[in-house]
Amino acid sequence: MPNNRDLALAIIHQVFGGESKKTWPYEYKKSYIREINADNALKRGEFPQAAIDGSEDKIIPLIEAYDRNYETLLKYQKAYELLGTKNIGLYHLREITERGKARILTKNKAKNYDFIQGADWQITSCSFENNKAVITVSKHAFQPFQTRLSKFDFSDGSVWHSIEETAERKSPTGEKLLEVRATLTEEKRWILTVKIDLDEALLEIGNDISQADEDGNRITPEIRESDRRHALAIVAEYFELEQGDKEVLIETLDDQHPVINKNTETKLHTVQDKVMLIVRISGKYHAENPDEKLLNEDADITLPNQKLSEIMKDAAQFYDGKGTFEGFFEAYPGHKTDEGKYTHEFNTHTELYGARAYALIISPIKIPSKNEKKGYMKGKMIESIGYHMDMERGEVEVRNGSYSESAQKDFINRIIQIDKQARARKRH
Repeated sequence: MPNNRDLALAIIHQVFGGESKKTWPYEYKKSYIREINADNALKRGEFPQAAIDGSEDKIIPLIEAYDRNYETLLKYQKAYELLGTKNIGLYHLREITERGKARILTKNKAKNYDFIQGADWQITSCSFENNKAVITVSKHAFQPFQTRLSKFDFSDGSVWHSIEETAERKSPTGEKLLEVRATLTEEKRWILTVKIDLDEALLEIGNDISQADEDGNRITPEIRESDRRHALAIVAEYFELEQGDKEVLIETLDDQHPVINKNTETKLHTVQDKVMLIVRISGKYHAENPDEKLLNEDADITLPNQKLSEIMKDAAQFYDGKGTFEGFFEAYPGHKTDEGKYTHEFNTHTELYGARAYALIISPIKIPSKNEKKGYMKGKMIESIGYHMDMERGEVEVRNGSYSESAQKDFINRIIQIDKQARARKRH
């Protein structure tokens, strides 16, 4: 196992060393430096945000000077791995024996998060929250990413000239080679998170979506499903579950009525309350024509004027004056996406099977700012979750822009709450 410095240098290299899918987003890097400045009460310029744009060699001494034992760096990397774009499925857990439940909640199975990369699935961490076990498993994988090359990227001009000649042979009418788009594969950890909630009888499983094989071929849905089951088998073995409980855990993925369904999105996208606002930005619809001589139709309606920056600005202004999101769509009808001419028509006459939206969530400010608001936004911030709800697969793709654990937890809990309310109505 690498020591903290070796591990930290490897992370710094991938984060600040150049183009890569493993590189943190720019705003996330800025957040890291802001937190270092706040933790150390640094004066302006001691660890400037401009260091992001400098060389890797220049930022290493600053991190080593102000990030004690690389604790903040490792915290941010952990959040980046766990809260990056994930496909999340929520399933009603089948009945596990009392003996099995006791084994799942065995506290001596707790394991701190590690960054070791193995060839096959292995337990990365295990923690407990009341009667819920949270386990992450990981294995070695690859992901493709693209970069652009120009003649200025080649120290040997003859290499660029050779590429240019090859391109001209393939396209004789071409006049001048401007750039080359290269697709590369890079190693990554394929992270899968399993949450077993025994109180609510729920299984949550979230996995990365960008993994590929060594040749850059995307992992097929069939392989992904097989790997999810394999990972659950590893979890069952870790808790030393007996065969019956192991099968119950894995077969929960066959839930015919998962938590994420059409009703979930129908209820979710109308949310405007004290802590959360949902604004849909697109919908996928299927029209089944009763006349078999006519065609069935699929349609994808996107609302291009629904920009996150504009939604965030309007939401912050509204909340700052009201202390709630209730009434937001009445005050800003331009964001009431159901009122679109064709969206309204499709919602009325066709079946919705997919949707994209933003969830805006009120959270406490994590790092104090000199420009703090004075109204209801005082001490608070708005965090955004972008999501794509796929009702056919019973999954939601979550894009956590600020890598906030609390915001993602609030969003998933809202989905669970909607499902509980729907099931309670059915019982009565």
